[in-house]
Amino acid sequence: MIPDFLSDRPLPQCPDMERAVLSCVLQNASECLDAALARLPDGAFLHPSHRKIATALRAMRQTMAPGHIDLITLIDALEREGQLQEIGDVDYLNQLFGMVPTTANLERYLDAVMDSHAQRSLLRACLAIAAECYESDADVGGITTRAASEITAIAEHRATSRQIANPSPTEIIAEVDQWIDDARNGRMQVVPWCLHPSLDCAALAPGTMTIIGSRPRVGKTALSISVTNAQADRGYKIGFICLEMENREIMARFICQRSGLAFRDLRDGLVNNSKQEMQAYFKARDAMEKLPIHMHCGRLLSIEQIVATAKVWKKEHAIDVLYIDYVQKIARRVNGRDDMRHKVAEVSSAVKHDIAQALHIPVVLLAQLNRSSAGLVPAMEDLKEAGALEEDADNVILIDRPDAELNPKERDYWAGGQKVDMQGKAALITAKTRNDDGGDPKILGFHGHTMTFTRATRDMSANLPASTPKSRRSDWALGSRESQRDDGIW
Repeated sequence: MIPDFLSDRPLPQCPDMERAVLSCVLQNASECLDAALARLPDGAFLHPSHRKIATALRAMRQTMAPGHIDLITLIDALEREGQLQEIGDVDYLNQLFGMVPTTANLERYLDAVMDSHAQRSLLRACLAIAAECYESDADVGGITTRAASEITAIAEHRATSRQIANPSPTEIIAEVDQWIDDARNGRMQVVPWCLHPSLDCAALAPGTMTIIGSRPRVGKTALSISVTNAQADRGYKIGFICLEMENREIMARFICQRSGLAFRDLRDGLVNNSKQEMQAYFKARDAMEKLPIHMHCGRLLSIEQIVATAKVWKKEHAIDVLYIDYVQKIARRVNGRDDMRHKVAEVSSAVKHDIAQALHIPVVLLAQLNRSSAGLVPAMEDLKEAGALEEDADNVILIDRPDAELNPKERDYWAGGQKVDMQGKAALITAKTRNDDGGDPKILGFHGHTMTFTRATRDMSANLPASTPKSRRSDWALGSRESQRDDGIW
């Protein structure tokens, strides 16, 4: 018996959230399928098509690993069961696949679906109790006992559905043993920084997100290019995404670092350069054509396009590490929010969960520091809109280059028990790392004309590319303020 005030009202439902859950599963079954199936009972989806898709996915999971389940295998399973037309054909599944831009919000979607399911369960239980109460010979004691039992069961199911299954200590210890064995036998797949063993700041391990932060014009892009060049020379496959510059400008900077030529030489058309310098340019250009570096640069990229690009590169080129320059630039293109802090949080979450963890690669995300603390040693709190970045990042590396400042304040850096003259040098400060204390700052050399970071030595010119003309080595050794001003470093 349904009361009149309920007879013409639909059951509680959230079809958009049901679609969002299925979209997450289709986009990344490896990360999302088991989490969804663990929380959703058979009747969680109200929409008939969604219920049939969920049933098909549950049946597929009994015989297939999550990594083997995707849009194509689901279409095949539904077609074999004669249900493809019933759920709306391939077009509807394609719409589901592209509904959400990121899988980072899966838990929120699951919460909404489970709340609607709990509301329907409560409504059915209450209607059944109401019907019993209308009977003339109703057993009031029995009704109250059953009512309490059913309501409690619904509440407990809702609570337990939000809990994550915990592996046993034995299973966790087995993972640690495998981790140690992989490290001992060279299977850890940690990507080194490659500039020099002494300059490795934090482990670029699969699934981690590392922040490189600096104030404007200090050289975060230049550092990422220096590290990328070194890693590519060692055979690592690199993805490089930049929103600050176009492809040709980034490629020119890669060539400058490899050839020893100044950026302004390329900008001016190489008209005043010697034969040796021209040879250095062509050698560097030819090397860049062969190196496993994949670039996608442009000022209009959204976080959804970046995630999609990373997935393509991982699938087609098996990239080992991805660089993204830089987070605040991406956040400005996030729609629907006015608060920059929330926009940065959305980008940070997508980079950590949808790229680093989903693709099992390290991601280096560049970030800008506040100008307000210029002249001081950079610290974690200087990260702009830092909350989510600090929380999501496994490592945070901050660049301090006193030469880049008009009025630098005195600060001391030490190496080997001696104070370091920071002229022409930079410090890499490990502000956060999950697995150790970060150690002392790493001191690098910086060459202003080529915008290159190298190992710091007493004779800084010794670290320039072998192709750098000898006549210009002394000019470029320290990266003076004048050379930085000429090349737009300031």
